[in-house]
Amino acid sequence: MSVKINFAPQGTVNNDYTVDFGQGYSLERGFGWVEQASLGNDNPTPIDISINTRDRNPENNSPGDSLIHLQYPSEFSLYSPIGNPRPSAWEYNLANGIYAVTVSVGDSNFLDSNHVINLEGKRAINGFVPTDKERFATATTLVEVTDGKLTLYAIGGENTKLNFVEIAPANGVKVNFGVASINPPLGYIQDIGHAYSEERGFGWITEESAGSNQAIPLSLVQNARDRQTSASTVLDTLIHLQYPDSYNNPNSETTAAAWEYKLANGKYLVTVNVGDGNFTDSNHVINLEGHQLISGFTATEDRLFESKTKLVDITDGKLTVDAIGGDNTKINFIEITPFSRINDDHSVVDEPNVDEDAININFGTAVTAAPSGFIQDIGQGFDSNRGYGWVTQNSLSLAEAQPINITANGRDRNTLEQNTALDSLIHLQYPTGLGSNNDAVTTPAAWEYELENGQYEVLVMLASLIAIM
Repeated sequence: MSVKINFAPQGTVNNDYTVDFGQGYSLERGFGWVEQASLGNDNPTPIDISINTRDRNPENNSPGDSLIHLQYPSEFSLYSPIGNPRPSAWEYNLANGIYAVTVSVGDSNFLDSNHVINLEGKRAINGFVPTDKERFATATTLVEVTDGKLTLYAIGGENTKLNFVEIAPANGVKVNFGVASINPPLGYIQDIGHAYSEERGFGWITEESAGSNQAIPLSLVQNARDRQTSASTVLDTLIHLQYPDSYNNPNSETTAAAWEYKLANGKYLVTVNVGDGNFTDSNHVINLEGHQLISGFTATEDRLFESKTKLVDITDGKLTVDAIGGDNTKINFIEITPFSRINDDHSVVDEPNVDEDAININFGTAVTAAPSGFIQDIGQGFDSNRGYGWVTQNSLSLAEAQPINITANGRDRNTLEQNTALDSLIHLQYPTGLGSNNDAVTTPAAWEYELENGQYEVLVMLASLIAIM
């Protein structure tokens, strides 16, 4: 479940977001606005603040162009009564649990605010005062919902203006490491190098203090880069974990760093990508919870990136990522997914005793998320950077098999409520005479996954999934 809400005037169309135009909270709709002063009541008082919405650029449907005033200044109403000055809060019905909530505040036209956003009592944006050069602020915070509602309010701010909110379960998350001036790729939250904070729930610390009870927060904002060279935005950006002293750049942080992310204890599939679209000056090493994931990857002009996935057991409430043993390691993105697998009775359950190097792959479509604990394969051609994918069956005997894209052969039958791993599939041999899908690929295909030489137990469910242990 992922929720994206844009705050804008009624009639605004934004295909990626649900538009909230300021209606009062209703149980039937499941979200809306209430009077801030009534938040302590069992049933806060709904309030309509649709008059507080603005769209600064109606020709553009970007969620940053529109906003809603949470605290319309009463003095404005004396001269131009086009706003409701009663401070308001926003509530959204959610199942109890931990969520990664991203909020954006700001106004492209005015600098007259001291923006504050609180989420379930936690300060997500703490007094952002815009400038000509920096008119917006975005922050992602881990929030625990315990009363069936996410509550957002602006106590402590002045004329706070909210652009959008994105809500995603925190037990499965994708983080892109990049710069503040660009938005993260679709489905990712952005880490621009902020020091770790308990309120936000993730961030950077000194490598030396990793794993200790007294981790030392460290800002790596100056170590973020946007290369603007790759077709994939997640590979365009990076953060240096170990910026070399020899580069003599006084604006970069040369203290070796580690990254931590709050998680409930348990097993998670963690994918990490390292590399640089412009340079091959690194010996990339990544360790997860003290266990090596990427072991000394040295890039070449033909292979600039490396991606690896590992099953990790979290026992201290945090995932810790470090680069001890590397030299100028640069991280592009990380993906964290709770681990589960298919039982013989086709049910999905946690398996605490599974081998730590197990990998679960689900074959499906791009529009459907992978089941919990699985990496999604949507039929893309084999890519050595990714380490897996599809090739033509006839080329298997060649020294290098020929990649083939069969994403058009993915299906989601959507017939099983409890087990999406069995709902989806990919055709390896789409019948030439079927005629019901002109986009389907009829060339017989095979699937390859890079592994070190050795013996593996491989579980295959026809038309559904594969597990490698």
